[in-house]
Amino acid sequence: MNFLTGKFSALVSPSSESIQQQQRQRGPEETVQYLADQIETATLAEDKRAAIQTIKGLSRQYKKLVTEIALDPLLKAFIENDPENPKISEYILDTLNYLCSTEDEISSMRPESKGISFDATNRVISTDGVVATIYELLANPEHSVQFAAINLLALFTQTAGEKIQATVLEQPIHVDRIVDLMSSPQDFIRSKTVEVLIAMTQRDKTIQQIVAFKSIFEKIFAIIAEEGGIRGNIVIEDYLTLLKNLLDNNISNQNLFREMSWIKKLQEFIDLDSPLNNSPNALAMVDDDTDSDDYYNWSDEQQCRNMHMALEIVQMLLQPGISSTSDNQNEMQRCGIIPPLLQLALEALVPTAIRAQSLLALGALLSNSKRIQNIFQRTLITSTPVTEDGHEALPTHGKKLIPEPAIVIIIRLAVGPCPATINPHSYFRVRAAATQLIQFYLQNNDDAKLGLAATIIPPPTNPDHEESSGQGSSGGESAGSLVVTALVGRKDNCSADPLRTWFAASLLSVLLHNNNDCKMLALSYKITGSEDEDSNEPIPLINEIAYQCSQFVKKFGISTQPSSYSQIVISYLSLLSVWVYRSPTVVARYLDDGTNYQFLIQLITGSTPSFPLVQSMASFLLGIVYEFNTDPSTNVTRDSLYPILHKQASTDQMLLQVQSLHKHPYFSTARTLSMFPEKVLETSPAEIYFDPTVTEILVEHYETYRRQINTDPKSFPAPVGGLGSGVDASMTAGGISGDQPTVAMGSPQVPVSPRSVGSSTNLSVTASTVGSGAGAAIARATSPEQVAPNQQADIDALKKKLTTRNAKIVKLERTINDLKSQLHGAETAANEATEKAVKAAEETKALQEKQETLQQPPPPQVIEKTSPEDLNKISCLEQLVKDLQAKLDQSEQKAQEFDQQIETLKKKIEESEATLLRKENEWLGDLQMLEDQLEQSQNSNRDLELRLEENQRLYSALSPAHGDGDGNVQESKSGVVDEEREKIIRELKEQLKELETSQEDLMLLLGDQTEKISGYKQKLRELGHVVSDSEDEDEDLDDDDE
Repeated sequence: MNFLTGKFSALVSPSSESIQQQQRQRGPEETVQYLADQIETATLAEDKRAAIQTIKGLSRQYKKLVTEIALDPLLKAFIENDPENPKISEYILDTLNYLCSTEDEISSMRPESKGISFDATNRVISTDGVVATIYELLANPEHSVQFAAINLLALFTQTAGEKIQATVLEQPIHVDRIVDLMSSPQDFIRSKTVEVLIAMTQRDKTIQQIVAFKSIFEKIFAIIAEEGGIRGNIVIEDYLTLLKNLLDNNISNQNLFREMSWIKKLQEFIDLDSPLNNSPNALAMVDDDTDSDDYYNWSDEQQCRNMHMALEIVQMLLQPGISSTSDNQNEMQRCGIIPPLLQLALEALVPTAIRAQSLLALGALLSNSKRIQNIFQRTLITSTPVTEDGHEALPTHGKKLIPEPAIVIIIRLAVGPCPATINPHSYFRVRAAATQLIQFYLQNNDDAKLGLAATIIPPPTNPDHEESSGQGSSGGESAGSLVVTALVGRKDNCSADPLRTWFAASLLSVLLHNNNDCKMLALSYKITGSEDEDSNEPIPLINEIAYQCSQFVKKFGISTQPSSYSQIVISYLSLLSVWVYRSPTVVARYLDDGTNYQFLIQLITGSTPSFPLVQSMASFLLGIVYEFNTDPSTNVTRDSLYPILHKQASTDQMLLQVQSLHKHPYFSTARTLSMFPEKVLETSPAEIYFDPTVTEILVEHYETYRRQINTDPKSFPAPVGGLGSGVDASMTAGGISGDQPTVAMGSPQVPVSPRSVGSSTNLSVTASTVGSGAGAAIARATSPEQVAPNQQADIDALKKKLTTRNAKIVKLERTINDLKSQLHGAETAANEATEKAVKAAEETKALQEKQETLQQPPPPQVIEKTSPEDLNKISCLEQLVKDLQAKLDQSEQKAQEFDQQIETLKKKIEESEATLLRKENEWLGDLQMLEDQLEQSQNSNRDLELRLEENQRLYSALSPAHGDGDGNVQESKSGVVDEEREKIIRELKEQLKELETSQEDLMLLLGDQTEKISGYKQKLRELGHVVSDSEDEDEDLDDDDE
């Protein structure tokens, strides 16, 4: 026994001559085999420990041999080891670490060594009892054993993470032992423990919840406070990473985190003035050589990473669409997180990446929370503005800056000058994040939008107030005026720092989108020309923006390659597109200046060389201007724009340009940013061309744009109730006014000049005025109580019927559009059925070929050897082929039925369209005839009026002035006058009778129209469309007929 002990003692000492002699005598393989046998057969713990220690020394150089020969004896000894011999467990754990590691020097030099490590890992984990023993050793009082065990688990989580996670899920008690190590006094053990927990909680929500309910949050913040808060080392980053894993997409853990008031601790971490970041432990981290102005030493990369991770956790708790987000927002606001976020965003010494992330976190806090948006609206900040040359505008004579609304400060960050001490490329992040914050602030907040739009007009300047306040350049600036100044008021013409203009256009687009009140407020704002211009006449803001865009192209030109100048032009065009979108009044004001659309045509046709995306945006803008040009006061009608689009611009070219825009990588980037705003921090300024607002319009309106761009003006449905392109949209009950001037319209397709008669002049007004004139002329010869009121009442009835018929025609047009939509759906269903039928046919054909192969007559000996199982398979295949054939027949039958339905619908739609077109033509003809008849009545009444006046003059000449003559002569003359008067009266009565007859004809004509409308409604019912017949509508028709 002493002999064996001596032998093992010689093996333990690497420098002894005995071990060297044995290695030379036996060789590496024999030595490892000898030691493995000793591990299995040794009866003394000392002998076994000596053999294991030697194996540990050989495992680095002879990893393959040790894995193949000694791994199983090591694992057996590891499981059976007495807890009173911790050194044996420690040596085995160290050996397993060497064998399973893929990052040692030998593995890096020998690629095949990594395969050996993976094989060793699989064998260790798959051996029953090994992993459980490792977890038990985590509770061993020896720190060396604890570290060896947790280090091996960390290694397993890297190479076999899913298997280790499975062991935790099988025995959740193992988590307790891991979490307990976070309280270890040894830093190296705590570090490895956090590494294991980070790996385990990355993807498994169940493990996240198990860990979270082990008081893990308390341990994390206790260690963060102990390590010095934000000023701490990499340990802080590791613990914040673990905290992020525990909260990521885990509503249960987020609720627990909020309910246990840990959000307050998170707020203290990002608050630079909190006790956590100014405790003795934190101040001990401050370098004595640190500049007093940079008290937090933001040049320290680790400190920046710590803050970056904390801000990421804040954003993660405020993800949109998550059920707990609203509660998290309220809790963060209650804890006072807004001031520290603003402090980080506005502090000049803070790196731009952290400032930008603070702004994004603050924006997420405001998103869809009206209460917090109102709080932010009332927040006042004292901040030093930056002048145009990039320097701070400090107050003079020791005077203090006056606090300003937070929204003004944030907008100044977005569109103000870049500080001279910051790289403009880096400052792009701050601007993008500030713009995103304002978008969140305005989200679903129409009151805030209106309030911001009202500030577009700057407040009046008060020199005394500015002098007393010491605001310098910031005095008198409002939020909206900052945006307008960056758009059209820059003295450098956007040549320096062009992205200022891009962000200003993006902010104004957010303000105007889907808010007609804001559009009208902005439209009412006018800018006075500068002193060097010929005219100082105020110019509407929309036309000034269009002018700035054209002048920018004229002065700098647009390269055919991507450039910052292209970004500015696209921002102008995008803003104009958002402004005119679904706003006919804005379109009319935009077209007041004819050079605006001519400039777009130059960009589209290439007469002005430009970047392809510029051409695409110009095509889109011109297309929606044409589509929404329905305001009666417009200077350029659709009829005028239509030939321009087709002959000069070419609608085919416009469609191709807009289509190419959707395929461009820059547009794909814009769509990504619209869905994930936080990715703007990872985007290059050179890739920013489209803001989220115009991107949304380009995506949603693309299909409608394709249809409308080629639509003839006469085919557009009247926007309010007109019959077509020739009848103005104001022909409604609310748009008819008897006070409008008379307009003689020879044809309903001749447009009325908006400058001469206003926006409410139309055919109904003409009829009203003519009717009133005829009644007045007749009233001079007959009773005014009988003729004039009746005539006026009839004309009012005619106007009411016209309005009712117009409304019904609009309903018919909408019905036809609904039928077209049904046709499109039927075609889609038919295409799907056809694809299924083709697929079924292919499967059936393949099975038929297989069946034919099976049904070929085999040789007799093969038939004899066919088993019953094979025959059953053949029968099943035959039945399957029959079933598929039946399904194919059904699919083909359904496809035929769909085709028949489509053809029927097409025919019905064509018939309906033809009927509607014929009805419109008849209706226009009837209207023309009605107008002609009324005009003839007016002319006839005028003739009667002249004859009556002549008769009165004759009567005056023949009465009392000749009373001195002969009585007989006087009687004779009086009789002649009476006869003449009777004759005139009879003629007037005949004319009146003719007018009444004409009026009855008109009523009959309107009755015929009513019958036609009823017929069209019946046809629509036959087509399967539901046509409402409300009681109110029937009563209106009955009243009209009466």
